[in-house]
Amino acid sequence: MTNFTTNEVEKRITSLLPKEEDRKLYLPLFLEALKKANSFSRNKWSVYCKNGVMRLVVGHHIVFTIHKDVINKGVWLALDKQMLKEEKEKN
Repeated sequence: MTNFTTNEVEKRITSLLPKEEDRKLYLPLFLEALKKANSFSRNKWSVYCKNGVMRLVVGHHIVFTIHKDVINKGVWLALDKQMLKEEKEKN
């Protein structure tokens, strides 16, 4: 496991998302997913950032990815169909 300083993390994120508006859009969503993963167990998740991708992995599942490259630029996230259905029924 590698621990990075806050400055190193900031440099990696800025390299991945050079535009401030992209960071403002994507990072709060990523943080929300990370907080949810952490609420279940601190030892079950990890984040990695390499090759133009930042991923949140929970257990053995990729649940959130931010892409840098032009073709795949944006966010990919796994959704739970049953949970979405339950949320829709609440509203």
